[in-house]
Amino acid sequence: MSEKLGKRMRGLRKEQGLTQDQLADALGITKSTIAKYESGRLYPSLNILMGAADYFDVSLDYLAGRSKIRKKDPDWFDNLPPELQKLVQEKNLEYLEISLMAEEKGWTKEAIEEVMEVIEHYSKKGRQN
Repeated sequence: MSEKLGKRMRGLRKEQGLTQDQLADALGITKSTIAKYESGRLYPSLNILMGAADYFDVSLDYLAGRSKIRKKDPDWFDNLPPELQKLVQEKNLEYLEISLMAEEKGWTKEAIEEVMEVIEHYSKKGRQN
């Protein structure tokens, strides 16, 4: 996992036009420590991870290379169609699972609603039998 984290950290640093020295100063660590993180030779502490995620304004999952989604929308659940909210609650799905599924499939909000209608139809049909 530290290789993914290192690549992600390096990419975010370069994306913002920062040197290793500048990022090290922002996080209160040394340039050599940043170099070790980026090369995957050292894994940061949770405090450093949280500081880096806050600095780059990304989620910890994104920083660690576990997600393609940079930051979770705090209103994600409220923005879902009611049918999808119901499914999320019933199946105890997480934001990232839903977002990655929709993103990977290239689904629009309308497409998700249509699928939910089909699922709901068959769910009702199953309960009647």
